[in-house]
Amino acid sequence: HLGPASFVVRPRAAIVTAVAFLAAVVVGGWSMTRGDYPLPVTDVVAAVLGAGDPGAVAVVRDLRLPRILTGLLVGAAYQWSDVGPPG
Repeated sequence: HLGPASFVVRPRAAIVTAVAFLAAVVVGGWSMTRGDYPLPVTDVVAAVLGAGDPGAVAVVRDLRLPRILTGLLVGAAYQWSDVGPPG
């Protein structure tokens, strides 16, 4: 019970959600290091925070991060609407 709101937390659902979130962060972070302009993980982290080499910041914040976030949001929208790949 949280103020006027009340909800039930199912342990299995919470664990599955946490594992899926962690997997998305790991795979998204890994994919930001790949491409025509490969970057080490330290440069990616610095670029996400807005520091580091201006070229790396531009590649990560203007190209790679928006693409990853868009993919996650589209996937979430498909899941929410119960649309999935056929089969």
